[in-house]
Formats: sequence, C-alpha cells, structure tokens
Amino acid sequence: MEQFTVRTGQNGYKQLDFTIDRNTNQHRLDVTLCDVDYPEGRNIYEIFDDHVAARQTKYVEVLYSGGADSELVLHTCLVNKTPVRAIIMRLLADNTAINTHDLYYAERYCRSTGIEHKIVDLHVDQFFGNGDHLPYLEPYLNKESHVATHLWLIEQCTGFPVVGGFYSWPWTGNGPTGVISPIRNVYSHYDQFMQDRAISGIGNMLDHSLESNCLFIQTHLDLIATGDPRLFDQQGVCKRTLKQAIYTRLGYTNIEPRISSYGWEDYYRAVFDKDSVNRALIARFGTWNHSITWQHKMAKALGSAPGTWDQF
Repeated sequence: MEQFTVRTGQNGYKQLDFTIDRNTNQHRLDVTLCDVDYPEGRNIYEIFDDHVAARQTKYVEVLYSGGADSELVLHTCLVNKTPVRAIIMRLLADNTAINTHDLYYAERYCRSTGIEHKIVDLHVDQFFGNGDHLPYLEPYLNKESHVATHLWLIEQCTGFPVVGGFYSWPWTGNGPTGVISPIRNVYSHYDQFMQDRAISGIGNMLDHSLESNCLFIQTHLDLIATGDPRLFDQQGVCKRTLKQAIYTRLGYTNIEPRISSYGWEDYYRAVFDKDSVNRALIARFGTWNHSITWQHKMAKALGSAPGTWDQF
C-alpha cells in the first residue's frame, strides 16, 4: 500500500491524501479544503486577476471547451485587460469533428469578442486506438478517458495554460438541493500533471484559491435559497440555467446556457465508443473511494459547521 499527499491551489489550501492499494486495486482520495487567509469582499474579477498574476509569460492561454466555465475565465481576462488566447480542441474521429456543439459556442464567442484563438486537432480514434492516452492517465490511475485529451491539450500550449475547471462543492445537507462535491480522482491531476511536466499554469481556475471556491459556493447557495423554478426542477435538481444564473450574479451578464461541454456528451457513439475505453481503464487501474473535508472558512460559506462527506 502506498500513501502520499499532494497540495494544490493557491497557498496549497487543497490537500489531497492518496492511498494506493495495488493488491486489491481499490484506492482512496481524501480531500481537505484547508483554512488559509485571503482578503475579504473581493469580486471574481479581482480574484481571477490575482490567480494569473504569477504567470511568467505574456499570454494566458485558456483551454476553451465552449462551455460556461472556461468562457467565464476568458471574460474576466478581457475585463481585466489581461493578454489572453483561447486554445480550442477539435476532436476528430474518422476525420469527422465530433464536438461540433462545443466548436459552435467557442468560435462564435471568440469572433464576437475579438479574442485570438487557435484550433488544435486531435484524432481521438488514433489517440486511443494506439494507446497514446495511457501515459497521461497511468501515473494517476485515472479511469476517465477524456481527461487524457485535456492533459494532451495543455502540452500544446506555449503560454500560461489555464483550465476553467469547477469549484469544490461540499455537501450542505439541505435535502434534494444539497450540493455534492465533484472532487474525485479523475479530475484532481491537472495541476499535478503540469508540475510533473514543468509547465507553469493553473489546472483548475474556479477553485484555484479558497477565496474563489467560497465565492462560487456562497453564490450557488444564495440561488438555491431563492427556490426559483427556472433554476431547479420539481425534485430540486439543478437545471443548466443555474450555472448561467451564478455567473450572471457574479457579473458576467451576457452568458447564455448551453449544452454541457468537454466535447463528449453529444457525439454519435457509433463514431467513437468512449465508454469501452473507460471500461478498459477501470479494469486496468481499479476503483476509487472519496471523501471531502472542509474547515471553518468553507463552513462559513456553507452556513454550516466544519465536516466531512464521503457519499459520492
């Protein structure tokens, strides 16, 4: 059994404790969101500007999926007058683009804002068929195939790569609208990958700091409290318009709801069967159990006490 700890995020506030058991192929990731000091009352533009202030290149290069998260990062760079480029991945199978829904949003946004953008082609049938994805996933026992394409795209950048990512949603205990954290092993290696490859960048912009994480969570929970039927269905499940509402409340008022991104949700499975690749990865790398622990500052954002959640 192998145990090690990785610290990521600004001031190392996110502690990831890994337990690898290669005998049983059952592993654990326990995440702790540690209390660190940060200024009070800043907006998302000030926070994101601080995130990229340490870059050593002129340009921030946002991996732009066409989704709302990466678009928010581009928008804040424009407002802050930060030199920025969009790096857009076109996924090809049998020489046919399979993420056209993402490309539509990405190219339209770049044209309308004048953002310099670069389209990078990846032939996924060859990438996965030849086993080229394995060196990106095997060091982290990562069972989600599309993550390998994100890590590959990071390597295609020449500036300061930034991945939009997500914020770490601890469980709130508020019934069907309670928030369950998406933090799990498959999405926890972007920063570590860049460190391992000596690439200077940010692997998860939305939760790069405890400050940004708390701001997103507070905004999310404020909207849950409204009970707005435009944001939740009758079972209390979040609709796609919730993310639009969060970012609008934070200041990006022109954002629109759209189909989920990553480039993988709405392609024709007969063209490329990602699910079979994932099944092979699970058989190869094993399974993971997870927990997330939050301390006093995150508890304040949640309106609760410090705690731990492991039912996800």
